[in-house]
Amino acid sequence: MNSPPFFLAEETVPVIKGNAPYPTQFSHMPRWLSHALWREDEEPLGGKTLIHIRHGKTFSNAANRIAWWELAKNPREKDDFQILLDIIVRLVTIHKQTWNHGPYIDPEWEAQADILWTALESAWNRSSEDLPTQIIVSPFRRTRQTLIRSVGKLLDYGNTNDLLDIGENDRLIIPWKWNKWETTIQVNKNTAEIDGYLSLSLPSKMRTMFLGQREKFIQWVRQISVHHTPPEDVSWEEILRIIEAEISYESLGEARARWRAFLDEVATSTHQHTMAFNRCDFIRQQIGYVLGESWQHDIWAAEQLEHIISPKNCSLTALAYHWDTWHLGGHNIKSNTL
Repeated sequence: MNSPPFFLAEETVPVIKGNAPYPTQFSHMPRWLSHALWREDEEPLGGKTLIHIRHGKTFSNAANRIAWWELAKNPREKDDFQILLDIIVRLVTIHKQTWNHGPYIDPEWEAQADILWTALESAWNRSSEDLPTQIIVSPFRRTRQTLIRSVGKLLDYGNTNDLLDIGENDRLIIPWKWNKWETTIQVNKNTAEIDGYLSLSLPSKMRTMFLGQREKFIQWVRQISVHHTPPEDVSWEEILRIIEAEISYESLGEARARWRAFLDEVATSTHQHTMAFNRCDFIRQQIGYVLGESWQHDIWAAEQLEHIISPKNCSLTALAYHWDTWHLGGHNIKSNTL
């Protein structure tokens, strides 16, 4: 072996916090990825593969503005309603600073997608077997930007910025630069919680409280709005309007139905190998759902979003469908920048 692998996997890092490392199964990956990890001696088991890629770092990631765990670190110092209010205020502030489809890629971090592009190009130049014939992108701008900046450079297409405006019912069939293959690019609404104002990725305790005590929480906000000044850059009227009418948050049952619908679509499609550009929480949700289905002794932990290790920006998570079940093939697979 004269050169390093194009991708690296942290096999000693657990997928679920506090658990032993999950035994990654690299034989379940498409051949180009197995080769890129220098796992060429392992025979593929067949079946379909799904490679999730998390978007590049956004300005809000870089500023650590979306860090619920920091808000909830000292529960004795704040009650649950105050923590929930703090989270909502942060979400409102972020939304006001971004476009309709959420935070955009921080220009200083565009190099992450460039590194992913270089790694994919090197891997596919070496082994172009099992290239994705379907690319799914979530509705968010940051996922589209990452697609354009990485895989978009490997497509034989004039203006990949068109992908910023592709709609849910659109299908773009574009050849790869290797000419022998083409891929279909589409948006899938099941990768996003809601089409509305905010996507509340709350810890499970906060989610349960919001769903179960929404009216009591609204009344509490009304009471404190009378005697306290509003948070910076946002009014009490705006906060109340959002929590009364504009926050739509799905239950765990509704979320599981959506995750299952997405995986069912991929499993029953005519495409053998799919790549999907998604946000962090959806990838964690997919992992939790898959482990809950195939790793029965840890269903509870797998269902709790905050227990799943977050994928790093522009990392790969591999899922494989065989024997009528989805399996985790690898998580946090990173471009090798050595």
